[in-house]
Amino acid sequence: MFKTLLQEILDRINHSIGVLVLDSDGLVIDKFIRGEEQEIENLAVECINLIKETRLLSLNPQVGAVEEFILQSEKMRFILRAITPEHFLILLMKPQGFTGLARYQLAKSCFKLEKELL
Repeated sequence: MFKTLLQEILDRINHSIGVLVLDSDGLVIDKFIRGEEQEIENLAVECINLIKETRLLSLNPQVGAVEEFILQSEKMRFILRAITPEHFLILLMKPQGFTGLARYQLAKSCFKLEKELL
């Protein structure tokens, strides 16, 4: 469905491992992954659970909706970006990758994906 766009994202971001489009229930809509596919997919689904918890914060009118969420671990970085309120773009990358470039590429890609999903 979005395979070409997802591959382009990975090609533009050094040290990227995988990129997935998921819905708010954790169902994978499309993905492009380098490496252990099932393991990466499971990690991405767990990130959706974090977003669900973070959404409680967005109930506060002073905070607003969560648009982006970054999780840095010792061996991996996860960048989650809302495409729509019910769809997310998730990038998994090695810690030595450039977060700023990754955030820019995800934001740019979300506009394209939003048009396709709505």
